[in-house]
Amino acid sequence: MPNRIFTKLVEEKIEIFKRAFSNAKEIFYDANTGKLIHPGEFGVYREKAVIDFLKSFIPNKFQIDSGFVLNNNDEVSHQCDLIIFDSILTPNINSSNNQRFFPIETVVAAGEVKSVINSIDELKKALMKLSNIKIMRERIVEPFVNQQVVMGYKKEFHPDINPYDQLCTFLICEKFGFDIKDKFPSPEDAIFYLYNELGVSRYKHNFILSIEDGLFLYLDDIGVVGYPVFSRELPATFITSKDDYHFIEFILSMLTVIDFVTILSPDLKHYINRK
Repeated sequence: MPNRIFTKLVEEKIEIFKRAFSNAKEIFYDANTGKLIHPGEFGVYREKAVIDFLKSFIPNKFQIDSGFVLNNNDEVSHQCDLIIFDSILTPNINSSNNQRFFPIETVVAAGEVKSVINSIDELKKALMKLSNIKIMRERIVEPFVNQQVVMGYKKEFHPDINPYDQLCTFLICEKFGFDIKDKFPSPEDAIFYLYNELGVSRYKHNFILSIEDGLFLYLDDIGVVGYPVFSRELPATFITSKDDYHFIEFILSMLTVIDFVTILSPDLKHYINRK
């Protein structure tokens, strides 16, 4: 039987998160000019609301920050609003102006935070950036699995076939500024349009959470899951925002996905030029 107290605490966290995300615009929006005051601070406030929400649920072995993801094949991501990473194995590498850089080996999730997404093409652009990070993880030189033997079996790194070897990507927004149902007859049609140029299904997002609309994820025989591919390509599904159930499903599915992501040991000799 579910715990009543814990359930109430989760519901409280959801309400605080929704209120903080909504308050961000009220605090930084100037009704007279119709523009944001200090848009940079607005973004920071909004991202902090997401971080506080996620920190309520993710294990302490993970930390959350913003910055850039690197691999040892001389590639770097766009600046990510949210990076969830292993707190033990990740080196603390900052630039002189305190921009943080994360070896992709220890990153378990990368996310974007948006306000209103006004068009399907704006959503597509944001998701393509996240897909590029998944592609980067497959280009690691000599990946070294931190836990090489699991239950007597040697663990190898194959992100092209093992969903646990790929990191999680997600996008959180306030709402969609367009009617998805009006544009697409089904969630599967929407996802097909968003990724029709990608060609590889495993690079799709794990989660799109719209606070006011609902949650995009995937459907397996056992129910909803946070993987675009698991032995086979999975159809997309959309959970509406009725009774905040989409928040509960996001929390539970997100925890499952990041807890199973394979964490690698970054070998810094592949990152540093010795000349």
